[in-house]
Amino acid sequence: MTAILQLAFLGGFRAVIEDTAFAPSRIEPISDFSSTKSQALLAYLACTRRRHTRDALATMLWGEFDDEAAKTSLRQSLANLKKLAGEHLRIERDAVEFDTHSSYTLDVEAFERDARGDVAARNRAVASYAGDLLKGLVVKNAPEFEEWLVVERERLRQLAADTLRWLARNEADAGDAGAAIAHLRALIPLDPLDESACRQLMLLLARNDQRTTALAQYETLARALQSELGVPPEAETTRLRERIRHATHAIQLPAEPAPLIGREGELKILSRRLADPNCRLITLVGLGGVGKTRLAVEAARDNAARFLHGVCFVPLAAAQDKAGLVAATLAALNVRSETDATDVAQLGKHLSDKEMLLVFDNAEHVIAACAEAIVAILKATPDVKCIVTSRERLNLRAEWVLALDGLPSGDKTSASVRLFQQAASRAGREVAGTPELARICQRLQGLPLALELAAPWARVMEIEQIEVELTRGLDLLSTTMRDVDERHRSLRAVFDHSWHMLSPDAARTLAALSVFRKGFTADAARNVAAATPAILSHLIDQSWLQQPEPARFDLHELVRQYAQGHLADDAREAALQRHSAYYAGWLVAREELRRSQRQREVAREIQTEMDNIRLMWETAVQTGNAEIFDKALACLFWISDILGRQHEAMRMYDAATECLRDRPNVKAVVGRLRLRHGVLARMIGHYQEAEQSLTEAERLLRNSGDTSNYAYVMCQLGVIRVLYGNIEAGVQQFEKSLLLYRELADLQGVADVLISMGIAEARLGHFDRAALLQGEAVDILTEIGDEMELAVAQNNLADTEYFRGRFDAALPQYRDAIHTLRQINDRRKLAISLNNASNLLCDMQRWDEALPMAQECVEIFREMGSRDGLMNGLNSAAGALLGMGNAAGALPYIREALTIAQQVGAEPEVINLLVVGGRLLYALGRPADAAQLLHSIISHPSATAFVVDAATTAMREFHLEPCNAAPWALQQMVDVMLTQAGAA
Repeated sequence: MTAILQLAFLGGFRAVIEDTAFAPSRIEPISDFSSTKSQALLAYLACTRRRHTRDALATMLWGEFDDEAAKTSLRQSLANLKKLAGEHLRIERDAVEFDTHSSYTLDVEAFERDARGDVAARNRAVASYAGDLLKGLVVKNAPEFEEWLVVERERLRQLAADTLRWLARNEADAGDAGAAIAHLRALIPLDPLDESACRQLMLLLARNDQRTTALAQYETLARALQSELGVPPEAETTRLRERIRHATHAIQLPAEPAPLIGREGELKILSRRLADPNCRLITLVGLGGVGKTRLAVEAARDNAARFLHGVCFVPLAAAQDKAGLVAATLAALNVRSETDATDVAQLGKHLSDKEMLLVFDNAEHVIAACAEAIVAILKATPDVKCIVTSRERLNLRAEWVLALDGLPSGDKTSASVRLFQQAASRAGREVAGTPELARICQRLQGLPLALELAAPWARVMEIEQIEVELTRGLDLLSTTMRDVDERHRSLRAVFDHSWHMLSPDAARTLAALSVFRKGFTADAARNVAAATPAILSHLIDQSWLQQPEPARFDLHELVRQYAQGHLADDAREAALQRHSAYYAGWLVAREELRRSQRQREVAREIQTEMDNIRLMWETAVQTGNAEIFDKALACLFWISDILGRQHEAMRMYDAATECLRDRPNVKAVVGRLRLRHGVLARMIGHYQEAEQSLTEAERLLRNSGDTSNYAYVMCQLGVIRVLYGNIEAGVQQFEKSLLLYRELADLQGVADVLISMGIAEARLGHFDRAALLQGEAVDILTEIGDEMELAVAQNNLADTEYFRGRFDAALPQYRDAIHTLRQINDRRKLAISLNNASNLLCDMQRWDEALPMAQECVEIFREMGSRDGLMNGLNSAAGALLGMGNAAGALPYIREALTIAQQVGAEPEVINLLVVGGRLLYALGRPADAAQLLHSIISHPSATAFVVDAATTAMREFHLEPCNAAPWALQQMVDVMLTQAGAA
């Protein structure tokens, strides 16, 4: 069907046919109606869009005739319509209806639909309402049709009016006074007696400096009411006229030297709240210097048009008591006090007929008086709203609080950086957004005053120098500018002002809380700083403390520095000792839980407290506190492995060992420290360092009575043996360790040894034995709920299936392990599983899936600084690229992997890498060298069964014959690989 019937009945009658068979389409008006009743019939059928009997239609439009004549007239009109728009009508013997499945448009239908839609749809609706339904269409001698038309016209007119009311209200709330005025002006002709709409229009006009027009609107309403109803306007409307007549729209706000930066979200919140009739009091709270005043002034300026009598700024910095507050308010309002200077009621009396926004600035030192005054104002004045800036909330029921933090400071384009650049530019120096500048902003945590005080130093210092100076204290953050309020000329002065308002107990507590790093819980605050819930709440109310989440508190870094200056040396040492003891005990409490079903939760908790744990360890190092080390070393090892912080933890263990070297009766503690150090060194590929630490730990723990840790060190020494290719010796170590763990009934230890034994057996090619051991480990770990180690065991089970050539069985197990480790965020183990899965996918020739896994593995291990992990990931990436035919892309990967392998010094790992090296030589057009290399791998005594199989497969795949020459030694293999590949 190519014909589209277009009907428009709002404001008149229009019917056209658009024929889309032509390009462009052809539009022809329909004008050959036999009568106005034929037009009326089409309009009635289209507007009602339902089935009508012929008898009903005949009676409606030709009721003045007898039945037969009426039916005849109906048949003639239907014949006319069928000729003009027949395919859009369903004409039956007894009934007629408009075909809503045909191609048509109808403005009435679209208007009704849009009038109930979203803002955009409602705007379309009012734009499409061109006037009354079928305006100008006169149908004589059809009273039933006329009755229907009158009802429909009124219904659609009211729908248009209601839509305009909704839009006007929505736009006024959003601050778009111009659009609201336009819609109200369109509404008045539709409902000229709507006094509510008239008052809204008058108010919006007056607020936007159109008082004469607003008063004229009142007169227009009065005439309409007198003419139609013989009554005057309502008293509320008349009172509004008088308010407008005497109103002075004044904006009394301080000028600002530069545009506001970085508070767009907060400005939107304030605009929404000021538009909300239920919100009459907003308190901006935050640390001194966070920008409360600047934001309040900007919000008041943006929303001044909402208030008939404008906005007024009331500075309270100089007020000392209630009298001072009342005087400051009256002075800002240009009113002379005629009563008691402490009488807050006079404020409400003066403002009773005002529609106004008051901004009370710096209220914290007269907080009670400010609260009393605002209660009086809100009680006496229904149309006054208040914004208060304070470091403490008013604590009133009517109060809506918006707490401000520093500006975002995450990178070199952040709001903090832009504010710093703006302030530096005003001082005469243009500075670039650099990582160094971003670090300064992060150190200052986006505090606007601190940024503005630091920026002018860019005139005489480089950014790097400013960064260094800020580490030395707050003294850099000051200015001598004459137009800066005295309290804001230095950050120290800002903090001093608030500090003097604290009670002695609160001040002592705040000073002690300064020893924490990156936040703390209420329990930690109680144990370290004797902080009661009441004091914590008070410090939050006064903006000294932040509460980023319900169970956690934090100090702004600059507040921490300031408060620390109020902590005497002996008090600081005592607080640090309490801090160290608390977190050591806290870690002991999580020791059991970390191997349970709650281990994810425990890992998140420990990760959150890592900065405090580092401080705990530093304090113990300074005092040589072996007890702290002993309590914390196991959990520290665990979380460092999960987070990939092995290097950092090794340094911490070294520092602890060094301070205990000459201490008596701590040999076992040192042994446990060396044990964890050795395991971490092994994890990142420092095998020689690992062996030295583990050997020392074995000596220290041998007769210590600590059977559990002695069993652990025996197992780890076995791992080292396996890595060096002495697998049988490694298995012997595992068996000794396993026996000790079974005697202790330590299921976790048993599972750990079984995992290591399974790896060793797989390297020997004993796959059935390996699967049995790994399966037993899985059963144990499932029973005790150790999800993290279970993922490791599943990964190793998948390895065994992979080594057997059961690829389809191994891949789902790898994917399950990867999924679990991603959720846990155990980066090291995740990288291992990714690497193994990548190797398997290479063997399955699914190169495009293998490469991203290998590259993610490389990224993780490179970030961690793990040499053995990195070399294996590089090897996997090289293999994937070779499979994709990209030998040139594989070359740098294999070259870097071999270089690292030589540093690590583990023969089995080097030999494993050389299999891919042989494939690379073949791809580079050196089949003889490839054959000799692969033959040498197969012949090498340190080659595992799996590696031998891989090398044999490569030779068979390339149709290479075994060489008669003597096999190359390992170093010769590496040299050939590097030089030959390098030459390419």
